[in-house]
Amino acid sequence: MNVLLPAATKNQIPGVKTSTGFRPIGFRLTPYLFLLPTLGMLTAFSLIPLLYGFWMSLHNIDVLHGKSEFIGLQNYFNPLHDSKFGLSLVNTAGYTLAVVPSIVVFSLAIAVFLRKSTPARLFARVGFYIPFVLSPGGRCNFLEVVTE
Repeated sequence: MNVLLPAATKNQIPGVKTSTGFRPIGFRLTPYLFLLPTLGMLTAFSLIPLLYGFWMSLHNIDVLHGKSEFIGLQNYFNPLHDSKFGLSLVNTAGYTLAVVPSIVVFSLAIAVFLRKSTPARLFARVGFYIPFVLSPGGRCNFLEVVTE
C-alpha cells in the first residue's frame, strides 16, 4: 500500500534517480545560525585576546609611564641568548616526561582497581559526590546562621 511508504519514495519511478528536492534557504542556514552564539563567544573570549596578546608581544610596554615601543620579534629572540632559558627548557621537558606518564599510569591503575565491585569503589564514589552534595548544604547552613 502506498500510504506506508516514506514521502521521498512515494512518487519515484523504479530505476530512475531523482533529486532530494528543493530545500529552502532557511533550512540550509539553520545549523549555522545555531553555531553563531558559540562562534561569537569563542571569538570574543579566545581569538581576540590571543591576537591582542600577540600584538602586545611585539611591543616593549612601560606600564608605569603608559609608553610602548614597537620592537618586532625581539621579545622572541632575546630568550635564545639567555643561558637560563636552555636550562628552563631542560627542566620543563624533564618534569613533563616524569609527571605526565606517572599520572596516566596511576589514573589507569585506580580505574582498573575501582572497576571491580569492592568496598573501595563505594568509598571512591562517596568521595567523589560529597563535594557536590555538601556544598549546597554548607551554603544553606551559612545563610541560616548569617540571617538569624
